[in-house]
Amino acid sequence: MTVKKKVFLALVLALLAAAAVLAVGRSAAARSGAKDGPYEISVLCRERSAESRAAVKAGIDQASNDLNAEVSYITLSHEGDDAEQISLLEREAANGADAVVIAPVRSAKLGQAVKEAAQKLPVVAILSAPEGAPGIPTVSCDDFRLGQSLAERVLKDGVSADPKIIVSGVNPKCGDSENLYRGVQDVFKRNKIPFSTLQLRDAQEAGAAARSLLPGLKNEVWVELDGGALEAVGQAKRELLKTGQPADARIYGAGRSDAVTSLLEERVISAVGVRNEYNIGYLGIKTAVDGIRRKKGENVQVNFIIADGTNLYSPENERILFPFVS
Repeated sequence: MTVKKKVFLALVLALLAAAAVLAVGRSAAARSGAKDGPYEISVLCRERSAESRAAVKAGIDQASNDLNAEVSYITLSHEGDDAEQISLLEREAANGADAVVIAPVRSAKLGQAVKEAAQKLPVVAILSAPEGAPGIPTVSCDDFRLGQSLAERVLKDGVSADPKIIVSGVNPKCGDSENLYRGVQDVFKRNKIPFSTLQLRDAQEAGAAARSLLPGLKNEVWVELDGGALEAVGQAKRELLKTGQPADARIYGAGRSDAVTSLLEERVISAVGVRNEYNIGYLGIKTAVDGIRRKKGENVQVNFIIADGTNLYSPENERILFPFVS
């Protein structure tokens, strides 16, 4: 046999072997019912814009690129509207999505709808678990412990003998927000530290309240648990300081944005607790893809940090505070 014939025969045999492996793989996938991709995944937000959770979205987008998924973001017309989220969940389950990733509004009715949808397709919760649906795989942070750590940082930095502490930004429509507040409350109550809560509708109202209240809070504390409101409160303090008005209150909070990081660096905000939201987004999509491939999903907890102006650029904190920098 000539060299050319030998090479030709080797190529034919290699092609036949590759075809056989591919056929076996497809046969196994067909037997398991798993789709080969691309995977169509619907991401149901609880806000009016996916951009309000930029780090979560960045993780989702990276995972979709890595795992051969096509992601559709579906937002609410009215933030925290459980009836609208139920309707959207039912629509996506009926319209042929391969899986749903949901940031659930806190609602027992939604929890029931999630359980029913999970009978038809993989459903993964991110940020918080659906109320009344304990079997749904959830990617979240230990927000109770994060709240405790934030309150412990306040006490470590010191409070006066008769402290005036404001806690704001608790959202009853979000399970993670409630858990965060319970953690803060736990530490203050155990240490017999009095505090008052302030109910504000949005970041704009938080900024107006801060401009009004901060001048009267002499060496006291404002703990803001909503990320958007934290930015507004910090910017209000910065404006007061620039105009020479008193604004001595220490500000603590939960959440990240470029503006919050800048305010930390300037020491306008004393410290923040930040979830690893990039990993929440990434692992949410990975868990959904695992579900499509018939792998059992499990609950996953990501880490968090307490950051201040002195440790912004430590390796761990930098990864979480600046998730868009490679």
